[in-house]
Amino acid sequence: MNEVLDRFRNTLVRGYTLKKYGLPPRTTDAQIKASWARSVKPQDQIPELFRDFFESAKSTEQDFPYTVITPTYDGFIHRQVEKLICNFQHAVVVLEKSGNSYLQKCYPLDRISYVQLETHLLDSSFRIFGVTEDGTPSSSAFRYNTVTDYLFLPILYKIRHTADDSSRSADLEELGKFNSWGQDNPKFMNFAKRSLLPGECVIQAILSPEIRQDMIKIFGMTYDIVVSPTLAAILTDQELIMIREVKNRCGPGNYGGIWEYISLQNIAKLSTLEVIDNIMMFSIQLTDGRQLEYLFQAGVNPEILRLQNSFRRLRSLSRSA
Repeated sequence: MNEVLDRFRNTLVRGYTLKKYGLPPRTTDAQIKASWARSVKPQDQIPELFRDFFESAKSTEQDFPYTVITPTYDGFIHRQVEKLICNFQHAVVVLEKSGNSYLQKCYPLDRISYVQLETHLLDSSFRIFGVTEDGTPSSSAFRYNTVTDYLFLPILYKIRHTADDSSRSADLEELGKFNSWGQDNPKFMNFAKRSLLPGECVIQAILSPEIRQDMIKIFGMTYDIVVSPTLAAILTDQELIMIREVKNRCGPGNYGGIWEYISLQNIAKLSTLEVIDNIMMFSIQLTDGRQLEYLFQAGVNPEILRLQNSFRRLRSLSRSA
C-alpha cells in the first residue's frame, strides 16, 4: 500500500513540476540520465560558454585539468544549474552558469576548510567549504546521480592530500579497528571503512546511537522525534571524519549518509557543552571562523574528551615538527 501511495505522490509532484515550468514530459530513464555528472577531457566537449576559461588556463597549466560537469536539468523540486569543477595542481576551480555567462570561484587547496559528501539512494551531492583566492569565505555544491559519484573521487583525494590511486586501499590493520561496530551497526562499520585513506592511521573512533525524545501523547500513544541521527567521529593522524545518518525522505528506514572530511590543520579548537541530561554538544571551530556542531549521547563524553586530548597532542607534534 505504501509503495502505491509513494508512486502516486511522485507522479503528482512530477506532473506539477512539468506544468509549472512548461516542460515536456520525460520518462524516468531520461530524468535519471539528465542528472548524471560526466568527466570532460577533449577540448571540443567543453560547453561553449566555458571555453574562454580553458583557453586562458593554457598559459598557466601544462596539462588539461581533470574536470567534471554536472548538467542543467529540472528536478522534481529543485532546478539544477550547469556547473564545472576543475582539479588544478594547487587549487580547485568551480564554474557555474549564470545567464549567458558564468560565475567563477577558485579555492586554493590549503584554504579548503572541509568537504562534505551526501548520499541518499540515487541522490548525491558534493560540497566544498573554504576561502576563495580573494579571501572570501564561500562554498560550492554539486548535485548528481549517485551512479556517477566515482567521478568526484580524484577531486576528493586531491583535497584530502593524497594520490588518486584506486588500486590502493586503506591498511587492513586500520580497517580492523572498526570491526567492533559490526555487531551493533554493520552499516556504520562499512561507512567508516570506506572513509579511510591509504596510509591513514586511526587514533580514535566514536560511534553514538540515534537520540530520540518523546514529544506528544495522543490516545495513549507516545510519538517521538529524532533529535540527532546515528553519528560517528573518527580522528586520524591527518583529519577528523564526521559521519551522520540520513533519514529516508519518502518513508521508513535510514538509507543514506553524510561524510565530512576536515583536515587537522583547519581545526582551531574542539569543545563540548552539555545541553540536557542525556545530550551533549560537540563543537568544531575551524580556522576560517566556521563552526560545526553535533549532538552526542552524554554517555560518550569520556571518549569525546579523549579525542580532544588526542587532537591537541597531534597539533602540538605537527607544530614542533
